[in-house]
Amino acid sequence: PNEKNNWVIGINALGDEFKKLSTTSSFLTNFKNNTVGSFVQATYNLPMQSTIEAGIRYDNHNQYGNFILPRVALFKRFDEHWAIRAGVGAGYKTPNALMVQNTDFSIEKIHPLPINIKAEKSMGYNAEINYKINWDGNELFINQAFFLTKINSPVIANISSTQEVTFSNANNSIITKGLDTYIKLKLDDWEIYSGYTFTIAERKYLSQNQFVPLTPKNRFAFTLVNEIEGKWRFGLEGSYTGKQFRDDYTQTKGYFFAAAMSNGCNGR
Repeated sequence: PNEKNNWVIGINALGDEFKKLSTTSSFLTNFKNNTVGSFVQATYNLPMQSTIEAGIRYDNHNQYGNFILPRVALFKRFDEHWAIRAGVGAGYKTPNALMVQNTDFSIEKIHPLPINIKAEKSMGYNAEINYKINWDGNELFINQAFFLTKINSPVIANISSTQEVTFSNANNSIITKGLDTYIKLKLDDWEIYSGYTFTIAERKYLSQNQFVPLTPKNRFAFTLVNEIEGKWRFGLEGSYTGKQFRDDYTQTKGYFFAAAMSNGCNGR
């Protein structure tokens, strides 16, 4: 902390290593990923109940070079009820032949990364509106958020007729956008939490069927909790996941999940 402001400074180091056994029959060869970096973030308290957060990260990867990642966010409180926040930031992801895919590939079929492949770079934008009110020991909080992320040069897996897997950069981006609604209500001995997320994720490098597999447009979840005289808590939770596309362009059905719980508590 520095007067009314705060600073966070740090360094990071991470890596992984793959070694191929001599008895293994696969196209992959030994590889390493090592990243070292540093970051700094400052939080400034501005006049008129405003706060700005600004930060920058510098990473150096042993194969894909340097990455400079700025980010900034502004928070503004209007009164005891209303507040807004907006932010933007850069990101990256280095290619990895063993990265998680929607489909599980046999390791014997995976080829090494090509020499000319590039790291993915992204920009993310978000904005949100908050509303909060308290009365007679009760509380209502609503958060309405909007988001947009663009991934440039996404790394994609290409599957041949013999099920061999190679990797390349797509010639266009992946764009994800949508909104997220969160509501928290505390009413006497009841607590209710609910959220809804609407997402449109598109692979712009495709001329048709641009959907991102296994990414539902609609998701909803809620939790309902009741406490009885500080001795027992009962809860009910549920979620709904809407339709989503598979890799073969077929669509799953939406499904609902529900669960119940109860436990004793000591009243604290």
